[in-house]
Amino acid sequence: MMRERAFGLVFMIFFFAGCQEDVVRSLDGIQVPDGFTIERAVISPDLHAYPMFATFDDDGNLYVCESTLSNTMETDAMLANPSYQIRLLKDTDGDDVFDRSTVFADSLPFPMGGVFYHGSFYSAVSPDLIKFTDHDGDGVAEEQEVILSGWTLNSNGAILSGPFLGPDGYFYLADARRGFDILDKEGQRHLGKGARIWRCRPDGSELEWLSGGGFDNSIEIIFTEEGETIGTMTYFKDPKDGERDALMHWIEGGVYPKPNPTITEDRLPRTGPLMPVMTKMPRVAPAGLMQYQGEGWGSDYIRNLFTAEFNTGRIMRYQLQRQGSSFSTEGEAFVQAMVPDIHPTDVLQAADGSLLVVITGGWFIKGCPLSRVAKPEVSGGIYRVRKVGTKAITDPWGTEIFFEKSSLDELARYLTDARFRVRKKASIELIERGQGTVEVIIKTLRDAQDPTLRCELVFALAQIEDPVGLQVIREQLRDDDHRVRISAARCLGLKRDVGSRLALEGLLMDEHPAARRQAATALGQISSEESIASLLSALEHPQDRFVEHAIIYALIQIQVPAPLLAALSSAIPEVRKGALISLDQMEDGTLKEDQLMPFLMSADSSDLQVAAWIAIGHPDWSKSVGAFLRKRLKGKRSDQEQQTLLQVIDAFSDDQDIQEIITDQLLASSTSYEEKRFLLQILRTTSLDKFPSPWITVLGAFLDDENEELKNTALEVIETRGIDMSNRLTAIIEDEFAAPNLRIKALGAHLRHANALKETEFDLLLDYLRPDYKMYVRQSAIQLLSRSELMENQCLEIAQKFLPRTDAFLVPGLLDVLAQVKS
Repeated sequence: MMRERAFGLVFMIFFFAGCQEDVVRSLDGIQVPDGFTIERAVISPDLHAYPMFATFDDDGNLYVCESTLSNTMETDAMLANPSYQIRLLKDTDGDDVFDRSTVFADSLPFPMGGVFYHGSFYSAVSPDLIKFTDHDGDGVAEEQEVILSGWTLNSNGAILSGPFLGPDGYFYLADARRGFDILDKEGQRHLGKGARIWRCRPDGSELEWLSGGGFDNSIEIIFTEEGETIGTMTYFKDPKDGERDALMHWIEGGVYPKPNPTITEDRLPRTGPLMPVMTKMPRVAPAGLMQYQGEGWGSDYIRNLFTAEFNTGRIMRYQLQRQGSSFSTEGEAFVQAMVPDIHPTDVLQAADGSLLVVITGGWFIKGCPLSRVAKPEVSGGIYRVRKVGTKAITDPWGTEIFFEKSSLDELARYLTDARFRVRKKASIELIERGQGTVEVIIKTLRDAQDPTLRCELVFALAQIEDPVGLQVIREQLRDDDHRVRISAARCLGLKRDVGSRLALEGLLMDEHPAARRQAATALGQISSEESIASLLSALEHPQDRFVEHAIIYALIQIQVPAPLLAALSSAIPEVRKGALISLDQMEDGTLKEDQLMPFLMSADSSDLQVAAWIAIGHPDWSKSVGAFLRKRLKGKRSDQEQQTLLQVIDAFSDDQDIQEIITDQLLASSTSYEEKRFLLQILRTTSLDKFPSPWITVLGAFLDDENEELKNTALEVIETRGIDMSNRLTAIIEDEFAAPNLRIKALGAHLRHANALKETEFDLLLDYLRPDYKMYVRQSAIQLLSRSELMENQCLEIAQKFLPRTDAFLVPGLLDVLAQVKS
């Protein structure tokens, strides 16, 4: 009996082991996590070139933007002889492996992704947005129509990308800081230098910018269920402290880092500081981005973000959480490269829940600091990642459903289907049929328990011009779920629906900050003067930067100054601040210099901060700034006020009157020691290219000052600014009674203009190496020796007399000094 049980157990183990699918966690140097498997998504590498970005059509066919060779050509050559292409891949036998390939469109200058919409493929191919259409179904586009033009091509790939279809039916495009000159469908010219997130109708009409700023390049965009816009971006700052790139939450009218003159040159309206970054990253070069839809991988993955990182070879997974009216993320590596030269550029979700990962290969060298040598033998590929044990979905793309012939009742059922691609197709069909479908959508909306589904139906209703549907969208401003309320507010704002004004004003007091933010955005788009009072009231408790921005931006858009001028005397600081910024940033520059003066002189620190920020944007207001400085440079100040003063003085440091104020304060006997040190630090850090001669005179006076700290600070300024005061510095260097730190500071400043040391100066530094001097003096002496051009005999003297007997802590510095020896 025991033998039979043992045999049966062994049989079952082998039986179930044989039934399990093969689990391949590593393929071609790419590794996926435990519980997942990876496979090639294309039957042969001969079916593609160097894939960059990919997009599914409605039936699961894949459009792939490709390079055909290393991008060694310059931009002009790329325009003259374009070599990029868009490929169409098909799976003809339903085994989830693409086995048929055609070049859909060729001889293109750098296509950067796209979207399949109503039977055509749209792609950003700088300088154009192009619509490609295959009329006869042979997989080749016979027609190319330029929808819009005027963006700038650059061979390094930091260019326009997209478009991306929003749930609102608009196309969104991500642009780089390359400049643009676009004549839109309505005859309006869009001219600028900075980066933008663009929005337009699929036919190119209603072009406008959603967000902008000084960042270098925005790449891909996704949309949450409520229509929030999230994207990948490089260079929100120059590389520093392990940060450079980012995930961004793009909002209406937002101006984002990094600080760049193009922000001012393009006259982008500001609502305060540059908008915050959602997720800060190192120099990883994020590219493709997607949000997981459906429950195919379980609840832990719903709404997760996945992004491709070119530099690291990773696909990152981010859990997205609400934080105020924006988001935060928690990230981890999902797919990782185990060998060099693996550069992911895109990641996208198939209808069955699996992910496609696009690896671009070794062709790209123009824009990547990590790929300086072309490796055309590395062709890249397209891979599919599955979760082990996931239940198969029947007809995930809905290709067996004839949507065009379906009844309204059938389409209503498909609207609630578990297959997200089927729901999307049903929604598209109902929108195309128009007004006659509104009742079906409304009934499904009112019966829907799932907030995600309700969001989808609100966006569908908004794309059908129907008064009944519009009224139902207004009703959704009272939905129990904040995501639905946000979706409704978004749609009503885009429609400029005056009839929803009162309900949107009520939503300004909503319990959820994101709903309040979207209500303010919609009121700005509607631009009714009657909303100003409600917006000012909402400013009393903005809660976060995104809500504050939306309210102030709405006031700027409404362009009615009178109520805001009255609000300048409000007892509430947040209201005064919002009114002041709005008046300043209106198109006509409504704020006057004399209206800013009371805020510059205010004892309220919040008033001072915003007034100083506004003053910096008006270089012609130096008279008011001078009066402000004469008052503020006296007496005690908080750290925040100190920082504000530094920013203002730096911004106006090229103004002669401001320079005289600083000079007078430094020379005045009544100016305290602490104040003089503060002003000397301003001289050291100012961004002026040419140092004013009166300030040089002041520095000379401080070299005679009895206060050693002030003299030391003056020497720091002289060295930092590279001011040539050789005679004065030599006098200090040669003064045997001067403190060692002063003599070393003077010598350091002197070496800015004379690399070689005199023999006496060399002997002085050697003397300071002796152990009876303080450690900082000895370290400073070594630093100056390493900056000097030493003779071989001088290096030999250091090696023989000091290196064998010096403290271990100083040895590395001395070795750096001796590294100058060439023999």
